[in-house]
Amino acid sequence: MKGKYLAICLVLMGMGASKGLAQSATFTLDHNLFRPPADGQVTVTFSSPYGGTAKLVIYNAGGEVIKILFNGSITAGATQTLTWDGKNLYGSEVASGVYVFWLKLDLGIQTKSLVLVR
Repeated sequence: MKGKYLAICLVLMGMGASKGLAQSATFTLDHNLFRPPADGQVTVTFSSPYGGTAKLVIYNAGGEVIKILFNGSITAGATQTLTWDGKNLYGSEVASGVYVFWLKLDLGIQTKSLVLVR
């Protein structure tokens, strides 16, 4: 992938006491905004103080599923580290645009957005 990651912003949805999401759950997209990774991959990490199930899905701005990065069980306190290579479910590189990383834990939902510029 020869794109550059122009910007990243944190968007929190469905969080708070009503969803019961603990503040100690973490979800990050790791990369340097000014020096995109040479290998074109984005590292995504998440952890939860509780075990259970987790699902991490990437959507485009139109709400279409681009890729499912994780769908399974997690261990309490363990950090999951995943990479996205900028490709969709079919192995094709995605176009420039806004992509939403949607993480659903048993505790609630967190999202982050990434703007990809090719």
